[in-house]
Amino acid sequence: MHTDQPIELALEQPIIEERAVRRRWHPGGSYSVTVTGDAESAVADFEPQTFHGRTANGLKVTVLEAQGGSRGLRPSYQARYLLSGAHVNGEAQQYHSTRFQISGPNWWCSQAENTNESASVAGGGTFWSRQENDGRWFEYASLRPLTLDEIDIGILTPCVALTALTTAQPAELGHQKVQLSAAGEWLNLYAHRRPAEQRGAPLMHTVVLNSATFAHWITQARPLDGLDTAVTDSLDHVAVQTQVLTMASIAEGLHRRLYPNHQKRIPTLTNSRCKRICDRARTTITESLDTPGFSDEDRRALNNALSETLSHLNDQSFATRLVDLSTEAEALVPGIVEPFADWPKSAVYARNALAHQDEKRVQLAGDFFDLLVALSISLPWVLRTVLLSRAGIDRDVIRSAYADSSQYRYHLANVRRFLQGTSARRDDSHLADDL
Repeated sequence: MHTDQPIELALEQPIIEERAVRRRWHPGGSYSVTVTGDAESAVADFEPQTFHGRTANGLKVTVLEAQGGSRGLRPSYQARYLLSGAHVNGEAQQYHSTRFQISGPNWWCSQAENTNESASVAGGGTFWSRQENDGRWFEYASLRPLTLDEIDIGILTPCVALTALTTAQPAELGHQKVQLSAAGEWLNLYAHRRPAEQRGAPLMHTVVLNSATFAHWITQARPLDGLDTAVTDSLDHVAVQTQVLTMASIAEGLHRRLYPNHQKRIPTLTNSRCKRICDRARTTITESLDTPGFSDEDRRALNNALSETLSHLNDQSFATRLVDLSTEAEALVPGIVEPFADWPKSAVYARNALAHQDEKRVQLAGDFFDLLVALSISLPWVLRTVLLSRAGIDRDVIRSAYADSSQYRYHLANVRRFLQGTSARRDDSHLADDL
């Protein structure tokens, strides 16, 4: 379950010894509290705690990952979870299954053939989608028990991310239940979660988000380390420079994970042979400083610099990574980077100008800000499209959805508007060639 308010626990008296708190007992049973200013003690006291208790009617509850302590006479805590119906072993507790809802889309498909369906997840586990009286529920049962963190990272987060990617709408985890064993009862798991904001028509309707799609995506998302979620994160109210630098970093990280077999400039050049080439080059260049005027410290500094530079000799460049990403996006949705004369070169130019700024780059780009705004709009759409190409959704369904989407059309119109008259729209030939 979810609650709009933080989960708070207030104790009548302390039950945990705190390093930063000194209590002095007085005659009659009263006491005073002094909180020290020692930062190490305060941080240690803030470590997450697990509390077991019972409600007034005897129901077992477990407060999980509670943080807080004594800042007054009565200790108080805010918790990540509250589990109703059992006492469990804190963060180490493992669970057999989880059920959950996702808030955000205006509606979940409820066609009769999709009201109760299941699909196997590669590597073990089964994913169900069920339409019930209180809405659409999803369920995952693992072949091996999982902790709440493993469920969150491996199952819940990818499903929420896919929902946001597919609908182009904010999505959040809603109600959640867990099961300790296959035959056990479903226990409500409460957490502080905000409902997702509704933002008009979705890019694609949730009819495409069936059990098979979610099961496929859970497998696809495993090596992404949460970068699928990062693509859909809102960067509203931050500087456009922050948006471009952030999305450029996400783009490189996604490429490294999505194209594991396309990480070398020369695929046939083995790591061992490349290392021998780099060692010879480093030795030759360093020996050129074996003349008066250069100290041993100079030679060591150059050797270290060469080691750092040559260690990436056979890596793909940032530019070639963006070529791969834009090519895949264009193959799925032709025209997605059409407003740019050369989308990869424009993105690399902007990223390098921000991260490695020099006067020459600034003088060359009087329309630099407009380029940044155009890229801040385009980058998330390109990355979304690449991820959707891996989501197992029919290609024609995606293309039709983009063609019908006002969000997508407005994205292209805005990019064209900001590129009007800029060098990125007319001709990228002047942009940095040393990419």
